[in-house]
Amino acid sequence: MDEHVVIVGAGPAGLAAAWAIRRAGRDPLVVEQADAVAASWRGRHDHLRLNTHRAFSHQPGARIPRRCGSYPARDDYVAYLQEYSAGMRLRLGTRVHRIDRTDGGWALALDGGSLTAAHAVRRSATSAGSATRGQRSARLPGSAPTASRSRWTTASPAR
Repeated sequence: MDEHVVIVGAGPAGLAAAWAIRRAGRDPLVVEQADAVAASWRGRHDHLRLNTHRAFSHQPGARIPRRCGSYPARDDYVAYLQEYSAGMRLRLGTRVHRIDRTDGGWALALDGGSLTAAHAVRRSATSAGSATRGQRSARLPGSAPTASRSRWTTASPAR
């Protein structure tokens, strides 16, 4: 296996999953098709603010700083997520085209190559529609929908 855990997507949910897995003693690789974390946030209109108070919108293990205000602006939230991802293993600018079951793990077809992992975590949908259509997955225990109503799932059956 190339990796023990691979997480597809470096948005808020992917980064939160990486944090939780790191806390559990593993160092996952986060693969993101964009060239930066929080790409969907970066592309939104420049006057966007979170519509929930920062006290209810933070990532696990790191509160949004008070200097960002009660309802952080887009750029403040993006900077917060960028800082939150510091120290995480990221492979940016790499799209995952396919995830297939193998004996003892998963094979990920990437831009310019492939990767094998014992465990793979991916989103089952995005705010723009389904991600990796036709893939079956079980919900990651303890996961919750994000603000875009997407769900994070694990490609391996929940135990």
